[in-house]
Amino acid sequence: MPRLVISLFLLLLLAAPVSATYYVKASGFIYEVKYKVLSNGNEALIPLPVLQFGVTCGMNDCWAEVYGDQQYLLLFNGSQLFLLNFTPVLLSNLPPNVPKNISHLYFNGVKYVNGSWYVNVSVFAYSAEAHDGSKLNYVLRFDTKRFCAEKTNVSWSQIKGSTLTNEIHGWKIEIPKVFLLSLKNDSAVQSGYPSADVLIVVNASNTKWLPRSFIIVNQTQFPVYFMLKKDHQVKNITLLFLNTTPVQMWYGYYNEKTTGIPGYWFPEGVRIVNVTSCKPTLNETQTTATTPTGHQNKSICGPGLIVIIALSAALLSRKAK
Repeated sequence: MPRLVISLFLLLLLAAPVSATYYVKASGFIYEVKYKVLSNGNEALIPLPVLQFGVTCGMNDCWAEVYGDQQYLLLFNGSQLFLLNFTPVLLSNLPPNVPKNISHLYFNGVKYVNGSWYVNVSVFAYSAEAHDGSKLNYVLRFDTKRFCAEKTNVSWSQIKGSTLTNEIHGWKIEIPKVFLLSLKNDSAVQSGYPSADVLIVVNASNTKWLPRSFIIVNQTQFPVYFMLKKDHQVKNITLLFLNTTPVQMWYGYYNEKTTGIPGYWFPEGVRIVNVTSCKPTLNETQTTATTPTGHQNKSICGPGLIVIIALSAALLSRKAK
């Protein structure tokens, strides 16, 4: 099955979080959107794959195939959504003999263990000039406060005891039933965190290629979201909007015509942020500068001593006057 995986994170190289509307043109006869809201109680990481299906035809029949696959990871702190660009930290960890160009990126898993987030990432670094590429896997420890990550030397299977919940700041996280249609049953919701998988079309004739339940949308935009519930209050947190204004598409040997979905965009309030390599914090720097006994060296030297001498001389000259 051919799969065209488009890494959109190469376009998200912004130096600091900014508010932006990010539109993606990716036509598909059928769209599939999956997401999981993985919460530690205070914040949540949300893997969000968006897939586009094309149609391949043989001599006697046609079938749907995944032609496009964009992978996203979002952070939600209870009030703000961040679209995380892991390209900078991954580029900085590529081996010297690997092309410095990440064309494909997959988020394979997320865990929260002993107060730290861990992200399992696969990347494909490709050089068009050399016609060569390498696939690499990383397990990153992700710092959500500093938007940085560091490579670990453990395998994903060695990270055990992930603790997740279906609440954030006392609000219960729920997935609308409409986004559970493509799941075999609702058991995924009972696994400790909400999970969604939905197939979406704008043309009923396209459903003949679908083996599972689906949604037929007859509006110009379709929000993909999850809900927060507390007492009698309900909040909808929109992850993205599908542009469901039908666009003409063709398939098969006889160039048959149908309509599909042209693309999608992220809400204006979503902030795009780079994830860079973690650097030592001020506390870590101070710790490494202490003496072996734990007492800081308080002697004054260098430029500091020169400044004190200059100030003392100025004060003495004032008194002399």
